[in-house]
Amino acid sequence: MRANLSLKLLSSQEVAIIYEKAVQVLATIGITVEHAQALDVLEKAGAQVNHASQKVTFSRELTEAALRTCPRTLRLGGSHDLYFPHPEGSFHTRGGTGAPCYIEAETLLCRSSTLADVAEFGQLADRLDRISSVTFPTAGDMPQATADLHAFKALLEGTAKHITIQPFSAASVTYLLEMAAVASDSPGKLRERPIVSIITAARSPLQFEPWATEVILRAPRYGVPIHACTLGSAGATAPITTAGAVLQGAAEILAGMVMTQLVQPGTPLIAGPSFYTLDMKTGATVDSSVEAALGLAALTQLIKETLHVPVRSMGLGSDSLVPDGQALMQKSTKGLLVALSGCDILDGAGRVDSAKALSPVQLIMDDLLIGILQRTLSGLTVDAETLAWNEIMQGASAGHYLASAHTLRHCREAFQSELILNQPRDTWAAAGSKDLYHRALDKYYEFKRDPKPGILPDVAVRELQRIVEKADTSLVS
Repeated sequence: MRANLSLKLLSSQEVAIIYEKAVQVLATIGITVEHAQALDVLEKAGAQVNHASQKVTFSRELTEAALRTCPRTLRLGGSHDLYFPHPEGSFHTRGGTGAPCYIEAETLLCRSSTLADVAEFGQLADRLDRISSVTFPTAGDMPQATADLHAFKALLEGTAKHITIQPFSAASVTYLLEMAAVASDSPGKLRERPIVSIITAARSPLQFEPWATEVILRAPRYGVPIHACTLGSAGATAPITTAGAVLQGAAEILAGMVMTQLVQPGTPLIAGPSFYTLDMKTGATVDSSVEAALGLAALTQLIKETLHVPVRSMGLGSDSLVPDGQALMQKSTKGLLVALSGCDILDGAGRVDSAKALSPVQLIMDDLLIGILQRTLSGLTVDAETLAWNEIMQGASAGHYLASAHTLRHCREAFQSELILNQPRDTWAAAGSKDLYHRALDKYYEFKRDPKPGILPDVAVRELQRIVEKADTSLVS
């Protein structure tokens, strides 16, 4: 696959201006770090720290020195290792994370997610070829203090693809990393080929909570790559103008990257921009407004051109409450815009309701959409074979090219999917007149009839259970 298509929302001058101002933000007002140990570590590494206010600033020299230690290439382990940059110039993908709600496939009822839903979503993602990596929803039927541990265990037992960990608290970070080492067979093997990566995120504006800072302190010890994320909402926790929110988001991602490299130079990093906007009519936070899509694409481009690390962008979100035409419209336009801007991981597969809900049927439809986007980005190849000069000169007089050897060589290259309707109306009607959702629902039923067995050896399952039970005893009051 050859990626011919790209899009730049920002000029080179605009990129330089925003980057320069992001560096100035860290050097002047800085960030708030709510973690005493981290403040000590950062101070020893050269940052200016006010322990009373928990404010940290980073000089330009310190920031740029830290950025020079960031790896520009990366491998994420899993049943199919993910390489960055993508070997074919395309992008990898990821399912949505953290959603507290699950939309039942048959009824479209939105309810609190359960541990069984986590397992189902992970196994379904494991079997969809275009979903490169997975992460977990929030299991509402588990203790709140350890719900992330229970969900992570369910994914480890059901999928061999790369898993992105979403910690729910500072106290759970070490347990999560221990579990990752068990699933890898040892800490050394985890470091050599990380089958997991882990999220840290700024609480906008410009604050790092204990859990986010704990990730930065602990994950490098295991060699686990870190997603440095931002979650600002334009008009609420970020400036209302798209350019201003892009600037703040860049500063927050830059801060996460700098802190990580000061803790452990060379730690693998993935920048994780998200971009939300506040609907001023309703007060709702949305992730797929036109402004959010433009802001995310601009932030993706900015990071790729200035920070030179892989970028994971929330391009497959939707504000629709259910899997419907609005969901596919928003995912298609936003996904294409962000993919063209250079993202390395297109995130949010299966997500609807402004990141608050996951749908297994939407995940199946998103797998199809991903294939369309990847084919679109591959562009066109123009050479002697594809120009078909001889075929035109020899075959045009016949009135068709059906008997051409050239047609036979290339007839299977067009993008195909069993979910795409390319049949006569009579054939479609005879099969039940099913729309896209119900064709995807049939595929979901096929999955349900043929569940996948567990993939971890029994000894690893028992050790994971021991760690989770230990955490339940320690953290659940």
